[in-house]
Amino acid sequence: MKLRTADILSLFGGPTRVARLFNPPLTKSAVSLWGDYVPELRARFLLDTYPGAAVCLVDEDGTTAFQRAGGIPAVRTPRRSRRNSATKKAVRRGRVQKG
Repeated sequence: MKLRTADILSLFGGPTRVARLFNPPLTKSAVSLWGDYVPELRARFLLDTYPGAAVCLVDEDGTTAFQRAGGIPAVRTPRRSRRNSATKKAVRRGRVQKG
């Protein structure tokens, strides 16, 4: 099972966003060290968690569905909360409304 790194980066929007998909998150530099193909365990995690990543699987002829389609718009990944810890504590204590 091989996933092409360049296609995964294009699909999810870059190394920073790909790094945030993992739990615990990887570093951007760790993703940049992957080379041409995503490492086996990371590829399994991506395919199990995000079935849409299957378009980046390499076929016998060396191409992917992502390449044959001419690229696919980036997948929206979940964003982390932008609230700082003081705001989160205030919400928990009922001093500030959620939202």
